[in-house]
Amino acid sequence: MSLNYITEAKFKKVVFMILEYEKLSFTNLMSVRKVMSYKDIKNEIDNLSKIIKKYNAESLGFIFARPYDITEIDSNKYFDMEILVPVDKKIPDFRDYKFIDNFNLINAFKITHTDSADSLQEVLSDIGEYTSSKNLNPATFVIDASYGSSYMSLSDELEIDIYISM
Repeated sequence: MSLNYITEAKFKKVVFMILEYEKLSFTNLMSVRKVMSYKDIKNEIDNLSKIIKKYNAESLGFIFARPYDITEIDSNKYFDMEILVPVDKKIPDFRDYKFIDNFNLINAFKITHTDSADSLQEVLSDIGEYTSSKNLNPATFVIDASYGSSYMSLSDELEIDIYISM
């Protein structure tokens, strides 16, 4: 297979473009891993932003999300998820928020999906089911930092790069 082999995959109603054999590497990230509802995700992104500002650091413009498990209770979905934000310098650990020196994801499928922010929950579920059925590692989502902004509505379009490690 070519390093830039492109295919289309369809998970339920969602169509993705897939690039195979991609690599994702970053240094200096702040991270939090918790079980959270879909609505809690934005709150955790806001909390990470506050901690980054508290230590006079700057975000590099991306947000990573790594869901590990999805649980449904009374038709509400809860995600065991890690959220990572690349920063420009080292920041001390603060409660549940940890500093990570290096983050590397190699030999991955890169899936680019463009849709409304409201569709993110369906995307998370579809990718989670797909990775489980194929015995792949949890997907890592790369989201433009504007997703965490208070001015962004759920109907706004965003682009998400999704990396699935083989």
